[in-house]
Amino acid sequence: MDKSIAIIAGDGALPLLVARRISERGGRPVVYALRRETGSFAGIPCVVKPFPSIDLGWALSDMKAEGVGALVLAGRVPKELCFSPEKLDPVLQRVLKTANARDDHSLLASVLSAVEKFGVPVIPYRDLIPDLLAREGHLFGRKPNEREQRDIVCGMNILRVLLPLSFGQALVTHEGAVVAVEAMEGTDEMIRRAGRILRNGGGCVVKMMRRDQDERYDLPTIGTTTLEVMRESGIGCLAVEAGRTIVIEPETCATLASGYGVSVVGVSPGDATRSAVGS
Repeated sequence: MDKSIAIIAGDGALPLLVARRISERGGRPVVYALRRETGSFAGIPCVVKPFPSIDLGWALSDMKAEGVGALVLAGRVPKELCFSPEKLDPVLQRVLKTANARDDHSLLASVLSAVEKFGVPVIPYRDLIPDLLAREGHLFGRKPNEREQRDIVCGMNILRVLLPLSFGQALVTHEGAVVAVEAMEGTDEMIRRAGRILRNGGGCVVKMMRRDQDERYDLPTIGTTTLEVMRESGIGCLAVEAGRTIVIEPETCATLASGYGVSVVGVSPGDATRSAVGS
């Protein structure tokens, strides 16, 4: 790689995976770490720069000094920060004011536009980890039962309507009822909320992506924490969009799903039928 690739690294394991893949391809990524703990990058050949105050202006200037040729956005950034402008630098405050709306799609699109106007192209991280994209059909654990298959189809049909509104990528259904819908709190907190409602367990988490979503950022992601939260909440089935969902640590997920009795499947939004999710 002739020029460095920078990573703006939010929370979770995804930034670590992306940094490792870039280094395996011969690069030495420059990591701007929004996370509080940066020691997890210690075993990866990269340059780590703490980025706790979300100073976009400083980061862009530093990327120019570092000779950065492209940028990857990976990991969870608390979206509620858009309601705390005092925590943002003047450059990011101006960027957010240009957003057409406060939904996820508009906010992130405005940030990407500002970065690319500065001369740093944003590239999709999915191209670095194609082996971690969920495939269609049964993935881990047991297969979904008939009731769960119906709830998956129900959730997919509802998400087709909700996703263009861009306030979340997931919901929980149970026996044809919508129990919880994801908003700014994220998928894990939504699952916990659904578990408090479904005191006797059950329910199905369905997680998808809007059709016109820019795949350079915010791809749906699941991992071991997702399964642990499902177990704690008594929710036994998870359906994710095939080809557009990243599965972190798939081998460990397979072990946990089997041990927890959880069903995990990959679904195609274009074929919301019982046969599609029961394969």
